[in-house]
Amino acid sequence: MQYVFKNLSGFIKNYTGIFILIVVCQLVCILLSFFSFGVYQNFLNEKNNVGNKDEIKVEGMEEFSVSSPFPETLDMSPSQLEGLYLSVGEILGDKLDYITVSTKDFDFILSVSDDSVYCYEELFDNIKKHAVVDYGRGFTQNEFIIGERLCIAPSACCKKYRHDDSAIEGYDENGKPVYVNMPYTAFEENGKWYTNIEGYKYEIIAFTEFAGRYYIPYKNMPENIYINAFPSVTFKANLTPDEYEKLMDLYDEYFGGIDKEYNSLILIDNEEVYYYNTNMWTAVLIAVISAIDLALIMKYILSRRRKTLAIFRVNGCTTYKAVLIYMTEILFILIICFAVCLIVWCGFLIKRLGRVFVFMPGAFSPKKYLLIFTLYMLVSVVVMGAMIISYVRRSPIRLLRER
Repeated sequence: MQYVFKNLSGFIKNYTGIFILIVVCQLVCILLSFFSFGVYQNFLNEKNNVGNKDEIKVEGMEEFSVSSPFPETLDMSPSQLEGLYLSVGEILGDKLDYITVSTKDFDFILSVSDDSVYCYEELFDNIKKHAVVDYGRGFTQNEFIIGERLCIAPSACCKKYRHDDSAIEGYDENGKPVYVNMPYTAFEENGKWYTNIEGYKYEIIAFTEFAGRYYIPYKNMPENIYINAFPSVTFKANLTPDEYEKLMDLYDEYFGGIDKEYNSLILIDNEEVYYYNTNMWTAVLIAVISAIDLALIMKYILSRRRKTLAIFRVNGCTTYKAVLIYMTEILFILIICFAVCLIVWCGFLIKRLGRVFVFMPGAFSPKKYLLIFTLYMLVSVVVMGAMIISYVRRSPIRLLRER
């Protein structure tokens, strides 16, 4: 460490102008990274905002749906709409959260990935968050994909697990409770629970008090279970006008000839999305340019120290030790610059920028600052490390001969 501080003091004394240039460049680049990240996060919050600046929409709660009633005369099984699910996944990509398909007694919560339809991974976790799970587990992806005859059933269909506060719909003339009539009741065989669904035996893998709904894989299901509502699509970020149009065209393709009224959504213009996504990449680009600029300046400094480096190498200093000394020196400068920028940003700049970018102050947290710091340092270490290693690996004779 003594060589690091000795190099730094010599650097400041002998190359004052270059040292000031390095510090100013790093301060500007770090502050620009904060700004770019803040603008991008502000945009994410704005595009997920339901209209009230003081109320940010919870991600994953926006959905594309049809408010019109589904025709009672149209018999359509959830399994007949696999092409629709795959097309929704193709249109929305990473924006897609899940697709909900409902029948009279069943809900199917689906996700799409790699041209395949899956069970929504967070289904059972969400059930546990919002309802009592009396018994069991959720589907595995393999069970769901191949259509195993398994069922997550409401507790009210089982005498052992039903809750009287939700399963009783009234009392008879003798004062005895009258339980809700469940379409598919549970029975026990050999320590396992089952139910008969439209002539097929399903093993019940979980009982839960969750809106009285049954959940089964949508493949290999009884043919006479039909949807009673248009599928709804829940997504993680607002749609563009083009995505919205494509979804409407897709629904017209599968439900042609049916009058449909779609719910209104807050849409984001493609050019605006491009601008703010570019802003995020700008933060990464700033870090790369800063690191390259710093590497070029440090290469000049190292060339001025080549005699010292040659002497170190002759006296047993390994490449690893030399790299460690020079990397520690530059990282010491970067860490101090980052700390100064953090103080200036949090204590002065972000409050004033918040007057223009409403959501920017709330977009930052210790984790976000740590993320920016890690990104900035990682890029700097990679670029600087490559340059320093290539330089210090030169032989002492070559270093002395260079001009």
